[in-house]
Amino acid sequence: MELNNFYSKNWEKLSWDEKVRISAELHIKFTPYWKDISKIEEITDIKNYEDMLKKIPLTDDSIFPREGNFDRIPPEEFKPDINGDLKWFYSFSSGSTGPRKCLLWNDISNEIIIKNYVDHFKREGVPENKGWIIPGPGKNPNGELSLFQEHLGEVARRMKCIPYFVEVDTTGIKPLLMSGDKEDIWGYFKPVFDQINNILHDDSKNVSIITVVPMMLPFLESTGIIENQKLETILFGGMSLDKKDVDFVRTRRPDITLTGWFGHFETGGIPVRIDGEGNRDYSSNPLVKIRVVDNRGEEVKVGEEGFIEITRTGSDIFYRHIESDLATRIEEGFRNPYRKLGPPK
Repeated sequence: MELNNFYSKNWEKLSWDEKVRISAELHIKFTPYWKDISKIEEITDIKNYEDMLKKIPLTDDSIFPREGNFDRIPPEEFKPDINGDLKWFYSFSSGSTGPRKCLLWNDISNEIIIKNYVDHFKREGVPENKGWIIPGPGKNPNGELSLFQEHLGEVARRMKCIPYFVEVDTTGIKPLLMSGDKEDIWGYFKPVFDQINNILHDDSKNVSIITVVPMMLPFLESTGIIENQKLETILFGGMSLDKKDVDFVRTRRPDITLTGWFGHFETGGIPVRIDGEGNRDYSSNPLVKIRVVDNRGEEVKVGEEGFIEITRTGSDIFYRHIESDLATRIEEGFRNPYRKLGPPK
């Protein structure tokens, strides 16, 4: 069975029910993990999203392949075992809180997410024909370029920008950040910000865009980066973004364009729009369905708070998972997420 014939390249135009039906049929028949689950759970005949909610069990984050257990749970267990003229990419999580998780993407999903990034950034007024500083993971543990760089590098090029990558090793960094030891934290990050400053001050690079995570903001201030008038746009990537992070930038540089995304490793970026009051509204992307649910898995009403439930479809990854993040449900997505320790009880 040819994967390209099975999986529509016009994925963005399909209804959500059709995306679920196609993904379920593919993965239950050909993906080792889902083939095994279907024998236990007797999952069959998934026609639409409602069927999926009733029949497809939630995927526990702990079952994902991680560094150190690939001999027991190889990433290929989550990849459909069929032929197709596709390129496959290993996607690793940051590893900031523990061993890096790993799943396989293919180039159809890559293209969908890259296009979604470009469309979102253009709508939000991110400039073209500029230099763009992108701190983040460099190469994967297997030596390949990280999917983060694959995606954002291509996004930058399609916006006629030149990406300048600054490698940051985030493996096991959470204990350092949680320690609150400013001297040790600064010692860890100083080489990164020295590189960023050198790139920013090089007039030939015409830099006006930088990607950051919220924990970098104090360093942007202490190094003078945020005051540099060359900087026109800050893109927040990956992590939950608080109102205090938005206020931090706007009180210092009200002229800067702020936008970004949530997630990446499994989902691809889920775009954010930031309003004048600092609310962060996240929409979906063509691979992902978002619900905000209570601790029984029931969708809450618009305006109510709950846990973020993500359904990922596609020819490479298929799962339904509840994040530890809480957020308020809005008509098309969720608002103002924040992290709660531990899964919903």
